[in-house]
Amino acid sequence: INIEPDLNSLRPPRRDIFPSSNSRQKYSVAAVVASRGCVFDCGYCSAKQLYGRRYRSRSMENLAVELDALFADEDLECFRINDEQFFGFSSDDRARALSILSYVANSVEGRDRFKMALEGRADQYVKFMSEYPHASEIFAKLAAKDSSLVEDLQGSKDGLSISLGIEALHQPLLDFYDKELTVETNLEAIRLLQQSGHSYSLFMLPFHAELPFNDA
Repeated sequence: INIEPDLNSLRPPRRDIFPSSNSRQKYSVAAVVASRGCVFDCGYCSAKQLYGRRYRSRSMENLAVELDALFADEDLECFRINDEQFFGFSSDDRARALSILSYVANSVEGRDRFKMALEGRADQYVKFMSEYPHASEIFAKLAAKDSSLVEDLQGSKDGLSISLGIEALHQPLLDFYDKELTVETNLEAIRLLQQSGHSYSLFMLPFHAELPFNDA
C-alpha cells in the first residue's frame, strides 16, 4: 500500500459540495481526521492492513486551519475527531492531544450548544491523564455545553463523550486478542472516566468462540 507519510500534505475535505443555505455553508455535524494508524497489532483490528503499524499525525498548525473554518460556522453543533487513537502513543502525541483539546475548547467557549466526541486506547488515555491531570478542566468546559441536542452522539448526554477500547476485563481474553493491555489498566481508565463527570462509552469484545464461556 502506498501510504502518504505526511498528512499535512493532504488536501482538505470538499465540504463545499454539501448543500448550502442562503449562499453560506451550514453544518450541524462535522468530523475531522487529525491522525491515522496505530503501532499495535490487535488480532481483531484491520489498522495494520490499512496503514501498517505506524502512526501519523497532522501538525497543530495544519489542523487549526480546518478547525477555524469549521468553527466559523455558528450552526455547527456536533463535532467528532475521527481518529482511532486520539491520544497517540508518545509524550509528544499526548502534548499535541492536549493542544487540540485546548484549541477546541477555546474556539467554542462562547457557544451554549456544542458536542464533541473522540476515542482512543485505554492505556494511552491513562498516560495522558497522568501527564496532564489539568485536562479534566478542559473536559469539564466541554461537558458543560447544552445537552438538549443529539443525545445519541457516541452515547453522549452532555457536551463531551470519550470512547475507549478496553475490549475485555479478563486477562486471558486480552492476551488472546494481542491487545497488550492489562485488566488493571482498563479498570484505571474506567475509574478516570467515571471521575471525570462527562459521558463515556467502552468498546468491548467480551466473548470469543475459541475460549470457554466461563473463561471469557
